[in-house]
Amino acid sequence: MNAAGYIDLLEVVGVPPMNQLFPGNDYIFQDDTSCIRRSLAVIKFVEENIPERIDIDDKVAKMDDIWPIEKLWSIIRQDLSKYEFSSLNDIKQKIIDIWKNFSEEKCEKIIKSIPKMLKGIVQKQDQHITQFDYY
Repeated sequence: MNAAGYIDLLEVVGVPPMNQLFPGNDYIFQDDTSCIRRSLAVIKFVEENIPERIDIDDKVAKMDDIWPIEKLWSIIRQDLSKYEFSSLNDIKQKIIDIWKNFSEEKCEKIIKSIPKMLKGIVQKQDQHITQFDYY
């Protein structure tokens, strides 16, 4: 994906649903520090179309411990490690298969664990936490 593709994504499946879910613009947007998301075109689009965002300069460490998408990728990596692949296409197909098999319940469980994870982070004074710190 490039910057133009990311802007298209935000225009179609990012901003409109957020504005619908939060009609008073009562949300804060945050993206990662990928170079695609730091392009001038993307920054301009976000500034013009999203009411409030966390500036990358204000952001603390990545906090992979709490982001739901990072949890999903971690599960994918764990599952992939169980197999040996002979081609990149085989890996891609397995990722797609794993992704399609994520249940709604699994995703909800991950999202509902965020408050417990945050509590674990506070208790560990910003050190890396494990699932044993919040489950």
